[in-house]
Amino acid sequence: MKKKTPLEPVIVHRCFVCGMKEKDVVPCNNKICNKAYHLKCLQMSEWPEGNKFICPWHNCNICSKLTIRCCVKCVSSFCPSHSEGNIRYDNILGFVCSIHDPTKISNEEPIKLRKKKIQKQ
Repeated sequence: MKKKTPLEPVIVHRCFVCGMKEKDVVPCNNKICNKAYHLKCLQMSEWPEGNKFICPWHNCNICSKLTIRCCVKCVSSFCPSHSEGNIRYDNILGFVCSIHDPTKISNEEPIKLRKKKIQKQ
């Protein structure tokens, strides 16, 4: 009796930006990264040559230096020199950029809608 060779699983990654799970999503080549992206979601026209794609999550948004201060909600990241006011560590979420920081949610009061008076005929 012949032994069946096991089939290799087809891995389909989910895009970190849009969340879609498709075959044209390419994973980051950084050993510690599990992020994957569509070309269009990164606003790129082509992938780097030699299969050496490192996602923008690992480079400072301002100076492009390598960093580990990466927002858990988006691709924003900042080096120690540029982290002040741009990203902070949240004890529950991890690193969050100023856009996704729950402590910076607007304290404005919600707009109160007036009820329309219905005219009786």
